[in-house]
Formats: sequence, structure tokens, C-alpha cells
Amino acid sequence: MSNEVNDIIIDNLRDNVHELWVLDSRPDLEADCLDYCYENIHTPVPTAMIEFLSQHCSQAMSTQDYEFARDEHNKNLVVKLQKLSKEMKDNA
Repeated sequence: MSNEVNDIIIDNLRDNVHELWVLDSRPDLEADCLDYCYENIHTPVPTAMIEFLSQHCSQAMSTQDYEFARDEHNKNLVVKLQKLSKEMKDNA
């Protein structure tokens, strides 16, 4: 393919990815997604974007993960406060 055709393909792909991209605060991730879509040019853009984001989000924390971490943190605080309260009573 000529450079002109490649430029048109890249421009169209960039427009398609940008139109679907909703993470305005992450233009760096959008650029990586665009690269992924270009590498997978024969995959429809929405499908390639889902694949890209799925790979990048595999280690993301869910609401359930955050709630579990919060509950564990709160349990640890209660234990520490109970120990501190006992120490204060023993020293009184």
C-alpha cells in the first residue's frame, strides 16, 4: 500500500478510536489502544478496543475488592484500638 493509503487508514482508525474513547483523562492509554487497533486492523474497532481494555484491566480492582479491603482495614483498626484501650487500662 502507498503511504497515502496508509495515512488515510491511520486517520480513519484514529477518528474511530477517538470517537469511542471515553477516558478523557487518559490520552496516553488512547494512543496505546490506537496502536493495538492498528496491529489488529482486521478486527472491528469496537472489538479491538474491548480486547485492548480487557487486557489492561485484568488487574483492576472491582467494587467488591474495594469493599473487602475496606472491611479488612476496619477490622484491623478495631483490633488495634482494642489493644490500645487494654494497654491504657493496664497502665492506669
